[in-house]
Amino acid sequence: MIHFFFLVLACSDKEDTQPTVDGETLIEEYNSAYCSLLSDPECVQGFAQCGEQMTLFTDWAQCMNSQNLVTGDNCAHLAGIFEDNSEVVQACTSNLQNQQCSEDLCTSSGTVIQTDDCGEVLELIVQNCSMF
Repeated sequence: MIHFFFLVLACSDKEDTQPTVDGETLIEEYNSAYCSLLSDPECVQGFAQCGEQMTLFTDWAQCMNSQNLVTGDNCAHLAGIFEDNSEVVQACTSNLQNQQCSEDLCTSSGTVIQTDDCGEVLELIVQNCSMF
């Protein structure tokens, strides 16, 4: 019985060290959720009222092309960084996916894509990606 306990304990420790989602998937899911908001006409109107300098897109594909440029070749280590911060990235992505464009997209410190968990994700991208 004691051996079984140690076996279960050993296996559970190994599971905790492995990310639940790989970094490339985290990037893709984040970019998709981000672009869904920045290309939705109702959200575009909402973001325009925030007074923040933002790039808004006419369609999802145009935004994804832009995001893939930002998070692609110029950001070779982002997948690993997203894996290391997977809880924050997944929380941000979930928040973006569940955001209603009819709600207030502006906060006292920015927009919903610039604050809280999403603010941390944007900071990871800015700190680790080069535009050139």
